[in-house]
Amino acid sequence: MLEKKLIQEILAGKVTKQEAASRLGVTRRSIDRYLYRFRQMGPQGLYDHRYSNYCKVDAHAEQRIVESKLEGRHRNARLIRDLLGLPIHEETARLVLVKHHLERTCLPPVKPLRRFEAAEPNDLWQIDIQGVR
Repeated sequence: MLEKKLIQEILAGKVTKQEAASRLGVTRRSIDRYLYRFRQMGPQGLYDHRYSNYCKVDAHAEQRIVESKLEGRHRNARLIRDLLGLPIHEETARLVLVKHHLERTCLPPVKPLRRFEAAEPNDLWQIDIQGVR
């Protein structure tokens, strides 16, 4: 780990903070923070302890998400993620669907649409209100 080596060189007086900052491509303030964490926790302090749920979707998983959506167009991102058992957030699955223009597909109609033509202009209105002719 380059940071550890440079911090040890700074403490030994072999390298200045400015030289270390330019080698790492960071500011001098970052070097000060590295030194502080190194003094507090030792070499463990230089590791990045932040957690992230970022999980990049590989091409195979992306293809599986698209295929699953095409198999059942009513499936949402969360259902697809759960069906495939992918360790990603549902928003990640939704973004894959957005990328492939599949996010706006919806459920198929529950019953077929039929066109009614009334014999007289008010026939349909009377059927809707009264329920019987």
